[in-house]
Amino acid sequence: VSTNLSYIAQQQISLEGWWGSATPENPRLAYERFLDAVRLAVELAYTRDGDAVGLYAAQADGEIRKAVSFIVDFLRAATRRDKLMPRWWNPQHDIAMFRLAFDERGDFYICHAVEVLDIRKKWGYRTTKLLMVLATTVYGESGLRFKIDDLLNH
Repeated sequence: VSTNLSYIAQQQISLEGWWGSATPENPRLAYERFLDAVRLAVELAYTRDGDAVGLYAAQADGEIRKAVSFIVDFLRAATRRDKLMPRWWNPQHDIAMFRLAFDERGDFYICHAVEVLDIRKKWGYRTTKLLMVLATTVYGESGLRFKIDDLLNH
């Protein structure tokens, strides 16, 4: 986790930069980036650690609740970590973000898998790196996977 935060410090990137130009009045960009960070966390857990979490756990046993549980736990962990979420984020934003996450026809449906290359094509290299930092800061770094609850103690 410290490696991720040192990357941010080296790049002189504001944590608010994760959320782009999103504001309380126009928050959609933050929702989209957050959801792609969640989907990246699922992909990285699978490709780096061989762990089926989120969507992949849901596909393994046919129960969407595992994907739902993962995003809820990820959001809970992110909001409890100091300064990860935008200062203006509140429970109403949780609800709006979940609507986007569960829109089966949308580009950010939580049950659609993404690969790093997909994210890079959509957001570009720099933003992809930021989203990967967010994903691994909340979920864990390659080779050193944390349970979501463990992150809440730091």
